Amino acid sequence: MLRSGIRVCLSCVFLTLLIHSGSARAALLYGTDFEAFNVGDNLWAGTDGWQGNDTTSGAQGILQDFVGNLPLGKTAYLGYNPPSGAFTTVFRKIDHDPVASGIPVVSFDSFLGVQDSTHGQRDRFYISFYNIAGDFQAALCFDNTDGRIYRENAVSRVHTGVEFIRGNQLLGFVSLQLLDVRIDLAANQWSASIDGIPLFNGADFAAAGGLQNLGAIAAEWEIAKTSPTLAPGNNWLFVADWYVRSVPQGVEPFTIESFSREHNGGAATIVWRGQPGFDYRVEHSDNLLTWHDDLPGSSFPGIVDDAPLEFSDASATPRRRFYRVVRSPTP
Repeated sequence: MLRSGIRVCLSCVFLTLLIHSGSARAALLYGTDFEAFNVGDNLWAGTDGWQGNDTTSGAQGILQDFVGNLPLGKTAYLGYNPPSGAFTTVFRKIDHDPVASGIPVVSFDSFLGVQDSTHGQRDRFYISFYNIAGDFQAALCFDNTDGRIYRENAVSRVHTGVEFIRGNQLLGFVSLQLLDVRIDLAANQWSASIDGIPLFNGADFAAAGGLQNLGAIAAEWEIAKTSPTLAPGNNWLFVADWYVRSVPQGVEPFTIESFSREHNGGAATIVWRGQPGFDYRVEHSDNLLTWHDDLPGSSFPGIVDDAPLEFSDASATPRRRFYRVVRSPTP
């Protein structure tokens, strides 16, 4: 399974690039790869502090290796089975107070995907943020009715200009994308990216403005067609991991500047900007379970300049290879 860190997925089927931050200064508020959950319908809510408003219809639960050729282990799902109402939510409380903690910045990342319906009916899926009082603050909407990603708060809904990748159940194609969110509760601003592609930067977070806090983060399913009767699609959201961290001042994320691969399975090249005071290493895997750091030139210790770093894997690679860049403070 994917582990904690800041990661970027550049390709969701054959080649995945991950960024992993090993800095110990960012505190984990909550994280799971769902491996400790029991498999079955209705078993996402009710485990490890997760709650939900539908625990009987089978509209949420835990799957085991649902992708036959990609051993993801256990993943959570929301959707597919007809729900009990028009809006289904599964949420986990964080209850982070930026004043009491002295840390106003929070990061959230999740490896997730939307599987399209096998018929014409499509719905909307959300990653939503609430304050400690339970009030809605903001959300990212994966709108399967048009394939677009929107950002929302209580007064506005804005298209980010980016479309997500739909999985196709009939063709056996699974969409996996990495969502990264960074929220500055003191400034009431947030930024987000999908697979390293910026969705927005410095947008208003909660509509009310002022100092905010973070109560719960939710995965939510809204049925688009409710009249004359409730008509859900058999589309669904799945989540492979879910991590929330408080980020002290000075602990900044890093991103990939470019990624390329030569035709016919040639060399894969990764470029990112190194930061002074950190070591970097590139790891690879063929199954997302076992990671190796044995590629020539894959270690970058003791960075002293703020400059681009480049790694090329010219070895004979399988059709699908996964990469991640691991950053850790220089001892």
